[in-house]
Amino acid sequence: MHYSCKKVALIGFLVLTGFGAIFFINWEKDSTHIVEFKYSEHGAFVNRVFEENRYWLLGEGLEDYSLDHLLIKRVSNITPDQYALEDIKIMLHNGTPVGFVTYSKTKFWQGKVRLLGVDEKYRGKGYGQELLNYAVKDLISQGCTNIFLVTRTTNYPAQKIYRKVGFKETGESDGFVRFDYYV
Repeated sequence: MHYSCKKVALIGFLVLTGFGAIFFINWEKDSTHIVEFKYSEHGAFVNRVFEENRYWLLGEGLEDYSLDHLLIKRVSNITPDQYALEDIKIMLHNGTPVGFVTYSKTKFWQGKVRLLGVDEKYRGKGYGQELLNYAVKDLISQGCTNIFLVTRTTNYPAQKIYRKVGFKETGESDGFVRFDYYV
């Protein structure tokens, strides 16, 4: 009788271990991670998504804006005297880049989310919201008590994400709307 209890326990352990391994493998297959941007690995992806969405990501009169300058030097060529270097994060889903966010401190107490982009075929899955949440938490950990971003007044899908994260509309000018997040 004692032998059969050990046998049952061993079989139970093997079944549970096998199930655990299958669960772990399936979990890993459907995983998302936010990682540090590396130009050699992610530069082409960010450039493609940026160019496909340039109208939504940039204001008028910024034809000289250089995304590569931002990605390589970590500062904007439009505001090269910015307070801090730009943080650039990539969201990977099963190892494939699906979105990115860039942000930085503009003052010791204030941060700005400069760019947020998700590849069109991966939209509607919450990746933009996850990336924005990540940027907000990181800026707060750096001491920011106010975080802002600007988007076109007609960019309703993005505005919906900003509101879900806790941003409030604080101003509008020349076809653009500013959103602020206060800690």
